[in-house]
Amino acid sequence: MRNKEALEAYGAIKSDKDKTEIIFRLKVLAEYLNSLCNFINPKGYRAPFLFQWTFATETKNVKEYECYLKANIFTATTSLDRTIEKLESENLSKVKERILLDFICDLSSFISYFDKDQDFSWLLVNTNTHISNFYYDLANHTFWDGQSGEHQEEKLALSSSTAFIIRQSIEYKIKRILGIDKIIKNKRPYIRTMDLCFKAIDKNSEFYTLKDFSFSAIKNIYIWTHTFIHGGYRPEPWQTETALTYLKSLFYSGETSKSKSYSLYAGIEVKESELVKLRELTEKTIMADEVEIEIQWLSKPEVAIIRK
Repeated sequence: MRNKEALEAYGAIKSDKDKTEIIFRLKVLAEYLNSLCNFINPKGYRAPFLFQWTFATETKNVKEYECYLKANIFTATTSLDRTIEKLESENLSKVKERILLDFICDLSSFISYFDKDQDFSWLLVNTNTHISNFYYDLANHTFWDGQSGEHQEEKLALSSSTAFIIRQSIEYKIKRILGIDKIIKNKRPYIRTMDLCFKAIDKNSEFYTLKDFSFSAIKNIYIWTHTFIHGGYRPEPWQTETALTYLKSLFYSGETSKSKSYSLYAGIEVKESELVKLRELTEKTIMADEVEIEIQWLSKPEVAIIRK
């Protein structure tokens, strides 16, 4: 007797069952995934392992491939719990239904490696597809209107393009944490700007106080986006949802570690007394590799400046 948690969740969505039934089937699937995680490793995995392997872009051998599969099953399980909680208080739109369908279908190769009894015999069509013309329509409407058009396929293309926006949000943020507007070479924006920026942050990490995140994990997410920017693929939904959840801390606005002190950039703190030295070291680190470049600075970095 084969297990049918995935099939029943998929069927509830495809047959337009009411939201209560869909949520119920998703919760049953979530319970199954939790039991599968317990079977794979009852002790679970630490966050560094999960982030390293969930967002891995290549594996060199069977052991690394199994790490990738395990990390993604654990990450997908946690992501599905968050997704269910989100959906319980929201309308179930066609875009959200498509995300859920992709979520379930994408799990097939991960689950089947560890559990041959979960029934995926019904999965005959690759869900990792969009009608490509709608990407052009999306680009056109985004440029002129700042949003997608009304066609459902265009909205789906926009949802699948989230990795592009994640990538650019990280690029803008990392530069501005350093206080950099542009890095110029031969009067043109320098193509390796992010390599230099991540190096500068890593080299001078002791100056930054972070709120519940690490720059190494942010860089891992950034590298993960390469496949979807350059390869024309759609990421697994739980990876995108997990990346968005993690990035909340990078973009956190609110109270800093100093009581009753608030900042739009409270996710990263720098002492006011160290700002000048930090900028000097940032410039030194960047210029060490590329002497023919020019740094155009912002008036101040996007960090919470902590005064005495």
